[in-house]
Amino acid sequence: MPDLSDKYPEAYKIADDFLTGFRERLRVDFPLSERNSIALHVINAHGDRVSQAAPIDSLDDQLVNIINDILRKNGIVRNNDNLDDYGRLLTHVKYFARRLRKDRQEQEVQISASSLASIGNDFPEAEQIVNKIAGRIDYELGVKIPKLERLYLVIHIARLLDRKKQK
Repeated sequence: MPDLSDKYPEAYKIADDFLTGFRERLRVDFPLSERNSIALHVINAHGDRVSQAAPIDSLDDQLVNIINDILRKNGIVRNNDNLDDYGRLLTHVKYFARRLRKDRQEQEVQISASSLASIGNDFPEAEQIVNKIAGRIDYELGVKIPKLERLYLVIHIARLLDRKKQK
């Protein structure tokens, strides 16, 4: 689990309070590693609201903000009906940003053209949104989204679109 305490001090404070409450009230001690897990749940549950006080300068903040903006423009907003799916998307984006920070020249995983075309045919609206996201990220950040990452984004966004249609 990544330690994001520098970036999300409020979420880690909540996690600390949670662990203290369990220790004091229930006499249950959790390992310190649970702090990261709890904090990540808080971050996922509250999204960008937890980090509003922090300046937007990290790659993952920039990626998340671009994606949130494009999703919002396409009528997809985080709500009680899609919390889990939206959280999964944001978690994926944060790990993608982490991989990019490690190696901006990330090696492209080979995916067959027919696989990509099939996903695009199955989820055309999601693919269109991912194309907008990829274009804006390339333009604003100079980052090309690898094919595999685009595929994952299509799947995540297709879930969100499906939730929106079910509502």
